[in-house]
Amino acid sequence: MNIPDTTERAPGEPGTRSSNAEAAPSALPARMLTWQGADGGRLESARVLISGRRLRALGQIIVAGTDVAPAVTVSYELHLDDRGGVRRLLVHSVTAEEERHLSISHSHEGIWLVDRGDNLTAGEQRVERTELDGAVDIDLAGSALFATMPINRLGLRAEAGAHDVPMAFVSLPDLAVEPVRRRYELVRADDTATVVALTSGGNTVEVVVDADGFSLDHPGLARRI
Repeated sequence: MNIPDTTERAPGEPGTRSSNAEAAPSALPARMLTWQGADGGRLESARVLISGRRLRALGQIIVAGTDVAPAVTVSYELHLDDRGGVRRLLVHSVTAEEERHLSISHSHEGIWLVDRGDNLTAGEQRVERTELDGAVDIDLAGSALFATMPINRLGLRAEAGAHDVPMAFVSLPDLAVEPVRRRYELVRADDTATVVALTSGGNTVEVVVDADGFSLDHPGLARRI
């Protein structure tokens, strides 16, 4: 029996079909990116495929336990739409005590659909419809990949400017979702790297990204290895 392949891919990835192949941007070769946390206790690795502003990423974050926080393993699947905003994110968080799941999707009308699965705390609804303060981006706690996603969407590697960006913040390990604001401002750019000042909660760091907008060095968070 033939089982159809329902895996979702970015345009141009082997296995995709398009009724207008000439109009779809060519996908770049898939990349494997790995970051080590600034404290040495966190590792993130992701396979990313980009096509224009679309992106598909499959990643994992492993956080070592401490005296005040549990060890956590997180897997995620991220899809960006043709405008560079989040279309869908699936997250699975595992600690020694529990597993939690989150599915969050965003429509072009600006509505987020947040599905927390079956692992709910008191007072939580399984599915919530929300605007999340107008966010189109997501920041996943501890992730070097997610923190730089607005840079490409805003064109900061090509145009100077500062942007106050509403984002949906997903915390770990509970996968709670709340609106936050970040400020992104281009510091300098050349053919090899771009430096962007990122302000969050009154703290500003200068993040270095490569030619594709992926983090090379995020002070206090992670460095690419």
